Amino acid sequence: MNRKGLELLRPLQSIDDELSMILEQRLFPPKFSTFLSLYSTGLGSFQFERILLKDDSDFIILTYGQMYNNDLIEGKIYSGTIDHIFSPDRLLTEINEYKEKKEKWHVMGFAKIGLMFHGDILLVGLEDNNQDEIWRYGQGIIEKLTCKLEDDIFNFFKKLTEKIDKEGLQELHIDLEDIYKKLDEDFWRIKKAD
Repeated sequence: MNRKGLELLRPLQSIDDELSMILEQRLFPPKFSTFLSLYSTGLGSFQFERILLKDDSDFIILTYGQMYNNDLIEGKIYSGTIDHIFSPDRLLTEINEYKEKKEKWHVMGFAKIGLMFHGDILLVGLEDNNQDEIWRYGQGIIEKLTCKLEDDIFNFFKKLTEKIDKEGLQELHIDLEDIYKKLDEDFWRIKKAD
């Protein structure tokens, strides 16, 4: 439960039609395209740990991802964690909106690729002067609407660390010493009281 970075992402199992189009037409810059060819995107693309509560479908999270935790970004304190990178169909929609320059970030040379917790939008640079750079747009840093987070998506995900949801466990009166995992299962269980 102390995994970091790309270890927390689900590897890509197959390439669907939308992703195939993105990769074949080179709609995104090289490093971001490589990322898309290796890792699943969309909701549920992280490999966080979970605990089975009562029956076969009642799970809660055991771990979550943390990224920027009061880090200095361009001289300002920033706290933010990735929510998700958009699925290929949503990325296609966004690249079409970029071509029409529908949003402020499109005019600045960026396409929206995902969301950060607490409302920031995640952007990737598409122009020669910002290619593959990862930026945020929103109020996560009140003094700055936009700022650069990393040089590329791989450096961005190096910041991701796995944390145990201690508050959530405490609310449910679950002690870490009372959980276990069977070798053939991808979730944790709670020991039953004697």
